Amino acid sequence: MTAHYRTTLKSDVAYLADNLRKADEEELYASMGRNPLEALLWSWEVSDECNTIIMPDGEIGGIFGISHPYRNVGCPWMMATNRLPEITTKFLRVSKQWVERQNSIYPLLMNYVDERNEVAIKWLRFLGFTFINRVEDFGYAKVPFYEFVRIPNV
Repeated sequence: MTAHYRTTLKSDVAYLADNLRKADEEELYASMGRNPLEALLWSWEVSDECNTIIMPDGEIGGIFGISHPYRNVGCPWMMATNRLPEITTKFLRVSKQWVERQNSIYPLLMNYVDERNEVAIKWLRFLGFTFINRVEDFGYAKVPFYEFVRIPNV
């Protein structure tokens, strides 16, 4: 089996909550003040599209999705396990295609990322997001987060 993604099942959310990368767990708590399961269930429920990354051995590598809280605005998100680097090349290619498709649906993609989540920040830069604002006291923990956006090339 090769790495791929499919529509997220509720059981995927529970698995990821128990196997979340430390940086992602810290980001969820800092932004929402919830434990991983509560935060991930909420994200899954509010997303218009939610997908689970399946590793070559069938294990879950992460979950990603998009919600749209405002007209023409999409809020992409992703949380992962420590295994995601095992499929870096394919993941980067497929995630870029997914983000470009979402940007054709939503003229503006935006969200926030914990300033301490260096891996996520590097990935977002690769995907073409721009960091436009540093919010000093974001979310539940009132710690620095970056606001990021992506507007398609016209």
